Amino acid sequence: MEYVELLWRSGEWGWKQQRNPFTGRVVSRTYQVSTGGVPGNEAIVSALEANRFFWEQCMVSYHHRGLYEFKVTITASRS
Repeated sequence: MEYVELLWRSGEWGWKQQRNPFTGRVVSRTYQVSTGGVPGNEAIVSALEANRFFWEQCMVSYHHRGLYEFKVTITASRS
């Protein structure tokens, strides 16, 4: 999704992070993105949808006029 954010037109809106209140670590990221009718953004959503694993695990909702919500859970890295 970091790569998607770089490509997304009007990417400054809708990119949120949820932190663990005890550790302050990011535990999930919620992406509320609107295609805005921009062909490039719509192509990105089509590519995300083609990735069935991502779509089934992360797609939360779709709303009229191209508003999508994705939630990506961050797993703890092992060092």
